[in-house]
Amino acid sequence: MAGRDRYLPSSAVSTSSSSRLVESQLIESDRNRARSVILEDRIAIQHREIQSLLNDNQRLAVAHIGVKDQLNLAKRELERLLETAAKVKAEGEAKVREVYQNALRMEAEARVIDGLGAELGQVRSDVQRLANDRQELATELAMLDGEMVKAKPNSDRAIEVKAEIEILRGEVRKGR
Repeated sequence: MAGRDRYLPSSAVSTSSSSRLVESQLIESDRNRARSVILEDRIAIQHREIQSLLNDNQRLAVAHIGVKDQLNLAKRELERLLETAAKVKAEGEAKVREVYQNALRMEAEARVIDGLGAELGQVRSDVQRLANDRQELATELAMLDGEMVKAKPNSDRAIEVKAEIEILRGEVRKGR
């Protein structure tokens, strides 16, 4: 547009109108240059903004990958912790069962011991009774020993009498 009127014949254009035309062409040219500069500035600004956005996008992509890796690590750590917690819980339950079984066994043993205590009391009373009976029998034996000592001379005499009776019987047999 700026150079359109440049090729008109000079006779067609008057000097005043030609100076106006030149002026208007110059103004138009300055405007186009100004627009061009403004557009170039806008393009440069937009280019810088695009570069900044690309850089931000790259940083965000790297950060996203880092966060994703951290999330995966956290998931693995959580899985490991859950497995460990399950093992600890199972071990705890096993220990509780073991303690419970031991408590039941000890309670049964305590009942047996209580029963044995009652039996022990019975055995002690039996032992005491037997000791008393032994004492009575020992006393009786001592009395019988005393009577045997008293009766021994009589028994010695009885033996002599028996021997004499046997001799006499033997003589009686011979005599028959």
